[in-house]
Amino acid sequence: MRLTNVSEKASYNKISGFNKANNYSYAINTKADVISFLAKDSEQIKQLEKEAKLLRVKANYGDNIFLAKLVNEALKDVKAACYKLPKKIIYATGDYKGHNAFTRGANIYLNPDYNWQGLASMTKRNYSAGYTSTDNPKHNIYHEIGHAIHQRCHPIKFLNLVLSGTRFSPDEQVYISTQVSIYAAKTVFEFVAEVFAGQMAGKKYPEDIMKYYYELGGPESKTR
Repeated sequence: MRLTNVSEKASYNKISGFNKANNYSYAINTKADVISFLAKDSEQIKQLEKEAKLLRVKANYGDNIFLAKLVNEALKDVKAACYKLPKKIIYATGDYKGHNAFTRGANIYLNPDYNWQGLASMTKRNYSAGYTSTDNPKHNIYHEIGHAIHQRCHPIKFLNLVLSGTRFSPDEQVYISTQVSIYAAKTVFEFVAEVFAGQMAGKKYPEDIMKYYYELGGPESKTR
């Protein structure tokens, strides 16, 4: 098998194409190459899923090597910062409502139809507009991990927030928009996830923001 560079042409090969999920071009000459090509990606995914398992996270990354590496890096960062981790990472079709991911319970669902290769540029645009709390390429993954461990570590507080319908006042929304992000001011749940993602990217927040974060059940490092 011969893997081509993105800039190379492979017109003389029997089969060629571009793997969008993992950002490489390929050129295959024989049936044996097809088997080898598929086996190579499959083996790499298995290894990445084993990496997640060593962190006690059950992961299913489908065929997306790029995303698997990104998520594993984020999981390792969160583990190193002494936080708990989500139980499962699931790469599957579902009702994402236009989003690239969602969290249910302690599980994170990743949208296979999303262009994960474009995540970093989208994150930079959102941060420049004040919409998200960081421009870190792993921001969205940190954010979803924040949701998952918010529910996992403080299930009673989380349930009470859901049942009570706790909302920000207009003044609080303005303040949170300037101190954290526009998206953080949307709901108390997004506030927790955005502050968590900001902390994972090295941001420091005012005392009153952190006080409210912990009151809402925001994930705490074991070293706090």
